[in-house]
Amino acid sequence: MPPKLDKGKEVSLWLEKAIKDITSAKILFRANDATQWHQVLFFCQQAVEKSMKGFLTWHAVKFRWTHDLVELGKQCTDIDGAIENDVSPIKDLTEYAWEFRYPGEDEEPKKEEAKNGICRAEKFVSTILGRLPLEAHPEPARKAVRSRFYFFLFNWCRKK
Repeated sequence: MPPKLDKGKEVSLWLEKAIKDITSAKILFRANDATQWHQVLFFCQQAVEKSMKGFLTWHAVKFRWTHDLVELGKQCTDIDGAIENDVSPIKDLTEYAWEFRYPGEDEEPKKEEAKNGICRAEKFVSTILGRLPLEAHPEPARKAVRSRFYFFLFNWCRKK
């Protein structure tokens, strides 16, 4: 069994994965392939889920291994009620953890839905980073905070 990570490092790893998922969503979006909008939204859901799990880990709250953003969001708002308005707009991303992942009759999401998913996920991850101390941030976020260019880390939706 690998050694137990300190809390700051463990949370940092969750958040690093969340940021990488947003990056993957953006790369797929820029490919402008209508057959991939569901994948963009999958990565958005994953980014939100991982940031929530990082937040819960920081606060030493056990969570079920689930993709349910409603359940995880409730746990997060129980800790910090100030993020309720940030949790509400991302709950519907839950379905993208499994929707469209398998053959079926579901209609593919539209480009605007994919873009909106990126913006909501980006905003939520940014909110979570803002609610955690710097020691819990992954290195790219730490550098952005130290250089006072934090807003450049998540500025994609403002440009588009």
